[in-house]
Amino acid sequence: MRQPLELTLGLRLELKLESTTARSTTTTETIARIRPAGGDSVWSAPVRLQLLMPGNSRPQGSAPAAAGTAPPTPTTPVTAEVIALRPIPTLRLLPATGTPTPGGGVVMTHDWVVQQLRTHLPQAQALAEGLGHWVQRLSSPTPASPKGLAPDSGAATDPLMARLTRLLNRLPDSATLTDPGRLQQRVEGSGIWLEARLAQLAHTPGATTTLADDLKGQLLQIAEQLRRHHQDQVTADAAQRSLLSSAASKALEKEAEGMLKQLISLQLQPLEQPAEQPRWVLELPYREGGGVNTVQAEIERERRPEDAEEAGWTIRLRLDLPELGPLAIRLTFKEQQLRASLVAEQATTAALLRHQLPLLRHQLEARELEIASLHAGQGRTPDPARPVGPLFSEQA
Repeated sequence: MRQPLELTLGLRLELKLESTTARSTTTTETIARIRPAGGDSVWSAPVRLQLLMPGNSRPQGSAPAAAGTAPPTPTTPVTAEVIALRPIPTLRLLPATGTPTPGGGVVMTHDWVVQQLRTHLPQAQALAEGLGHWVQRLSSPTPASPKGLAPDSGAATDPLMARLTRLLNRLPDSATLTDPGRLQQRVEGSGIWLEARLAQLAHTPGATTTLADDLKGQLLQIAEQLRRHHQDQVTADAAQRSLLSSAASKALEKEAEGMLKQLISLQLQPLEQPAEQPRWVLELPYREGGGVNTVQAEIERERRPEDAEEAGWTIRLRLDLPELGPLAIRLTFKEQQLRASLVAEQATTAALLRHQLPLLRHQLEARELEIASLHAGQGRTPDPARPVGPLFSEQA
């Protein structure tokens, strides 16, 4: 039988995050397993904690800060220090070994980032693929099908199925992503800033951030519920068993873990960036027809020259549209001027974009944007969310 771990102020612990729950706009609770740092003790039973991330608190209205430490996940233990015991234990996550930056932040060492990417990236699953499989499973007509769901409408009353349905119903449609305000909400809830949002809630009394729609938070909860599913099925009687078959639940668990690894890989990629030149990589899933598609995005702030009043921003987007094929968009905003480039892999799509450039210019100018350049052409459309560098070709 595990002995309870006695917590004292200043005690350093290792922890593995299992789930997060925002009870209100100002209180965030985390369920984690803990053990003393620097050893190989047995992990504790799940305990309720509050977490603070170092350097990740951000003022209202600003862009979320890049993670200053490894994001806590079920497969990535991190080190934390106890800083309060009441009303519930509060731990401050400690940054992994890295290089201090002039701004006081921490840049992860290259070897550490590469090692983490090698751990997570091979089993990562694209969000569109994983969520698309879940849409198919929820619409499966018969229990004999590979999707593994019962045919009746009782899935809505099954807790696990209800959680899956809720996540999929919260995905936006393509029209939502064209609205600036709602697009900002989707970007903030994309999952890569979960830990930063936790820190904001902990540090900012009265903050209005809600985690209900955060993609990583939802996936963590689903993964934990799926891990408990098999044991619950063994102990439940026939009337109480989940509508989800054992094979389907295992497939869902594997897909949930794969999508979490995808989000972790996206979080890891910018960690080598200096604090004065932040970069974020994300995927925005959205419903399209009967499936799920994603917008892949990279947001980067340029290093500000000494003689410049402000730094420029660059956004790279990639979409793979059913009728138009892969499309890459690069937007650069600098010195109050916008430069836009659209590249399509299909010649017919490139011709269509060139034909629509005058209309696009008119629409941008109607938003009081000064257009420095506007270009459309044919070419390759690299994935901005794919890590750059020989991560897997190096000798071990």
